[in-house]
Amino acid sequence: MNNQQARSLLQKCCVLALAMSAALLIAGPLDPPAGPVSPTYKTLSEVEPRVAVNSVNTPGDSSCVFRITQAGSYYLTGNLASSVSGKVGIEIAASNVTLDLHGFVIDGTTVLGAPPSLDGIRVAGAQRAITIKNGVVRDFAGTGIAGSAATGLILTDITVDTCGDDGIETGPFARVDRCAALTCAGFGISIPSQGATVTNCTAANNELSGLRVVGAGARVQQCTAYGNGQHGIEVSGKAMITENTCMFNGTAIVDGAGIRLAGAGAKVTDNQVTSNDHGILAVNDQNLVYHNWASHNTVTQYSAPSWHGFANDWNISMSGFDLHESEPFRNFTSEP
Repeated sequence: MNNQQARSLLQKCCVLALAMSAALLIAGPLDPPAGPVSPTYKTLSEVEPRVAVNSVNTPGDSSCVFRITQAGSYYLTGNLASSVSGKVGIEIAASNVTLDLHGFVIDGTTVLGAPPSLDGIRVAGAQRAITIKNGVVRDFAGTGIAGSAATGLILTDITVDTCGDDGIETGPFARVDRCAALTCAGFGISIPSQGATVTNCTAANNELSGLRVVGAGARVQQCTAYGNGQHGIEVSGKAMITENTCMFNGTAIVDGAGIRLAGAGAKVTDNQVTSNDHGILAVNDQNLVYHNWASHNTVTQYSAPSWHGFANDWNISMSGFDLHESEPFRNFTSEP
């Protein structure tokens, strides 16, 4: 055997040895320990420790289709569109609950002649730390999501459509983000308590005001209020109202405002108010209103009992802008 043949044989032996070693590593030991083989995988409840909303896990009663009574994470597995006559769709009667609608619809439509449905989702009592997300609630005779007694309610990515009362109602320290309230017979989004945050939401074509916030410490930012019967955004108390768009509000009254300030201590800045009755209407003069854009409102662009707290109107022609650096914080008005 010459040197080249020897080298070739040695290479083949090395490759064979490596292959056998790899096989042993993959296959495990050839002499496993005695006793029964136990599974090493995780169960579904360990991988995703959530509970499906159904008649077994969350049975309802005479007043609701499903009822959540224990803390935990829950999710829908399909649309809820039956047996809602005279009932709430889902009632949450516990704190520390997350409900994921999973993109499905909770539908309150009932058959002709049957008792109407009640609320779509109701938080029963003074519960805390509840999150509801990712789905649609529609056609309930009551409120779409009713949680006025709940503290710290979080709503994200929810659409409430065509309900017989308010679209969304929350309690103190609520956070409502990326939600829509459409064509409801009451307020679109109503928060009658302090400390609320409403961001990136839409309230359109509701019979009362689009967004109504009562109480100190609220923030309404980057929301759209369009075509609501009373006002676009209605605020009472010390609140921050910024970067919102309010158009065509006041369809049911003669003095609807894009933004209405019913109290004192609000800061209103960088909003666009267009084609309402009033652009920004302040009932009280102890508010700070500056750097807003008002256009084509039919009664007034800015209105208050006293202009104390307002940066005075600045009329700007439709053909262009004439801004001066010496007064950068005034409100802007476009006159036809």
